[in-house]
Amino acid sequence: MYDEPEKPLILGLARDRYLESLNNPSGDPEDDEIDPEDAAEDLALQQEELEERRRQEESDRAMGLTDEQREDLWASFRDRQPIINACNVVVGIVFLIGVHWALEATNRRLAGPTLPGQIQLLPSPFMWWFFAGFGALILPWEITLQLWALFGDRRKVYLYRQWQKRPNVQYERGSYKNELGLYHWFILLIALPIGIANMLALNMRSTLGPDAIQECGYAFRPCRVLPYADVRRITYVAATKGSSSKIGASLILDFKQNHRWSSSDWGDEAKDVDQAVVAFLTHKISLPVGSAGQIKDIPPLNK
Repeated sequence: MYDEPEKPLILGLARDRYLESLNNPSGDPEDDEIDPEDAAEDLALQQEELEERRRQEESDRAMGLTDEQREDLWASFRDRQPIINACNVVVGIVFLIGVHWALEATNRRLAGPTLPGQIQLLPSPFMWWFFAGFGALILPWEITLQLWALFGDRRKVYLYRQWQKRPNVQYERGSYKNELGLYHWFILLIALPIGIANMLALNMRSTLGPDAIQECGYAFRPCRVLPYADVRRITYVAATKGSSSKIGASLILDFKQNHRWSSSDWGDEAKDVDQAVVAFLTHKISLPVGSAGQIKDIPPLNK
C-alpha cells in the first residue's frame, strides 16, 4: 500500500506549490521559486505523518478496531481514568495495611507460641513497613488492572494498556513516553528487591529461655544457642535523645568468642528496654551490671 511513498508526496508537494503560485501571483520570478530547504522540511513532515498513519493502521488491525471504534474506546478510557485513579488509591491503602499485617503475623507465626519461663523478642514492627510502603506506591496500578481483568473484560484491559502506550502529546513530535516500561522497571528494581529483603527477615526472633538465648537471624540462617553460662559481661546503656530522634536504653550481653547480643536489635529501638527483660536476664546471669553512654563505647572483651 505504501511501497513508494515519495512519489505521491512529491507530486502532492508540487501541486500545492503550483496552486499557491496561482492564488498568490507576484511580479518577481524569484518569489515563484520553491525554496529547497522548505520543500525538504515539508517532505519530511509529510513522510512522518504518513509513517505515523501507517503505524496507527497496523495497530488498529492488530487490535481488531476501526478508526471510529478506536476513538470511541479511547474517549471512554479518558472518561474512566478518574475511576481507575480512585481504585488505585483504595488498592494502595489496602495493600499498605494488609501486607504489613501479613508480614508481622507471619513473623509471629514462625516464632511460635511463648512457653512458660520464656520471653519472646521479635524485630521492630517498622521493618515490615518497607515492602508494604514501597509496594503501595508502585504496585496498585498493576493490581487494579489484574482485578479488572479477573472480574471484567480481559480484552478491554489489554486495550487500556495499549491506550496507556500511546504517544504523549505533551512532548515534541516523535518522542514517546513509555510509562508502562518505566513502571515495570520500578517493579523490578525497587519493589521486588525490597519484598525479597522483607521475606528473608520473616524468621528473625530472639527467645530468652531458662538456660540460654535462642537467636534466629536474617535469611533463615540456623538459630544460634547462646548459653547464659558463656556471658562474660553485661552492660546497661541508658537512653539517649538527639535533636530529631530518640534511642532507647539497651542491655548488652558479651559472650565468649566476642559474640555480642543487644536488646536494641529487637522491638522498637526508640523505646527503653523492657524491665521484664532486664529482670529476667540479671536473674539468670550472675554478673554485675556495668554501664556505658553508648553501645560503641563498650570495648571488645579481648581489649
